[in-house]
Amino acid sequence: MARSIGIDIGTSKICAAVTESGVTTILKNKDGYTFYPAVLAKTEDGYLVGNSAVRQTLSRIDSTDYYLKRKLGALEVNDVSERVEIQDKLTVLFKTIRSDAENALRTVVRDCVVSVPACFRMLSRDCILTSARAAGFESVRLVSEQASAALVYSREVKGTERVMIVDFGGGMLTVSLAEITGSGADEATVTMLSNAENQNLGGIEFTRCIVSDVRNRLKEEYHLDVKKDKKTMYRLEQEAGRVKKELSSSPIATFSINNLAVVDGEEISFEYDYSRVQLERLSKDLIDEMEMEVQKALVDADLEWADISAIILVGGTTRIPAVADRIRRISELEPSHYLEPQECVAAGASMLADTLFRGEDKAVVRDVAPMNVLVKAGENRTFVAVEKNQPLPCELKKELHSGRLFSQTIQMKIYEGNHLKAEDNVLIRKIGVRAEKESLLEKPASTLLFKMDESGMLHIEAKGSDLKDTIHIC
Repeated sequence: MARSIGIDIGTSKICAAVTESGVTTILKNKDGYTFYPAVLAKTEDGYLVGNSAVRQTLSRIDSTDYYLKRKLGALEVNDVSERVEIQDKLTVLFKTIRSDAENALRTVVRDCVVSVPACFRMLSRDCILTSARAAGFESVRLVSEQASAALVYSREVKGTERVMIVDFGGGMLTVSLAEITGSGADEATVTMLSNAENQNLGGIEFTRCIVSDVRNRLKEEYHLDVKKDKKTMYRLEQEAGRVKKELSSSPIATFSINNLAVVDGEEISFEYDYSRVQLERLSKDLIDEMEMEVQKALVDADLEWADISAIILVGGTTRIPAVADRIRRISELEPSHYLEPQECVAAGASMLADTLFRGEDKAVVRDVAPMNVLVKAGENRTFVAVEKNQPLPCELKKELHSGRLFSQTIQMKIYEGNHLKAEDNVLIRKIGVRAEKESLLEKPASTLLFKMDESGMLHIEAKGSDLKDTIHIC
């Protein structure tokens, strides 16, 4: 019997899970790992994925991709070649995940729910949907990573609670508010209320604080600048990442790299003891930025701290003590590490997959729109078709005129973003819709239905007196 799974492709790791009869299992890949690096290395024969790609990074430094998810999130609408490249790499990841899942489950895997950052634009979402289908998945649904985590936590909820999910991963920060109604068993309803995010704030930035400090010390001590040396920078980042993790459980960690470079004919190494206090000082601005997003999510949901019953920490960066300390101070609540930060998102996605693809109603998730969708019709008329944090699915019906008596085409520009002025946002598509007119004395008009589905994708239905057409954005 074909099965369905939940998939979490993070900035730093990949994880997949399956849920059956209320029991969730994290799947192991062919190498025996439940989660593994989200790294690809291009070779003459194709791609290496995960740990095998990491092991060959230094020998393939120019063809190894570490931050595919960040590239996906920053994808530009007009950069077609970059989009094709990213989709090809995502397809490789999805094929690997599907193959590993089928080996682990010993059956065909046809359907999946894929978690995505709540802030992902439609273009990024479409890349994921397209790549998953190209990898052989027949039905694909997207869900926000934060809703997935909330769904796992819902097993602990009896009654109704409003919770904050601080999802601080390797590549980005998202702070979400959710209302959870549960029975302490499998039945639960998760309704997302708001999301605030910083796509350029993640564990990578904390690592780079240490890297930057090491580079400064190398300049002072050896007059050595390694910024343009990719292999050396990679070694610095790997060691800095290890030190950062060690400082989450230890007050002191030693940064140490042997045979770093040759200066004046002499091979040098570098060693320095970093304290947790030093890391907190180096990363204070990052913690301040996190606090801004936490407060913004609360305001956007029109809630106060007194309305929040729990703060759930998700993502590896929440293990940094300064993160929990700041949240504890501003909220006067004790943040919870109840969820396994590396696995809970895939687990929640698999719970939703089990519900959706078996047609049952044990768990219901209602996500919200990632950002505003604005429509500029003609030269002067602009309106919001979808509002940020509007519950999904949603729709808006509008009657638009062509603007001129003898023109039967309504020209529209579709923008995505959170600026008030349409042109300050990202233009994602230009559309010309044929309108109809009742008489020669009327301006041609068409009734347009703007619909955003559960995966955050926009569809436009244009209906004139004898015209019916559907346009899929992206």
